[in-house]
Amino acid sequence: DDNKYDDPDVPYDIPVPVLVQSGISPIILVTSPVQSELKFVTRQPA
Repeated sequence: DDNKYDDPDVPYDIPVPVLVQSGISPIILVTSPVQSELKFVTRQPA
């Protein structure tokens, strides 16, 4: 149910490992404020 992450009211202070384990799409990761960290994460096998 990653649609909930498209909600602008959802805070992005969730730890990156949690985002990855939750199956968040790389696009969602890149669109979050911590782009530098998330770009690094998207290069890893989910």
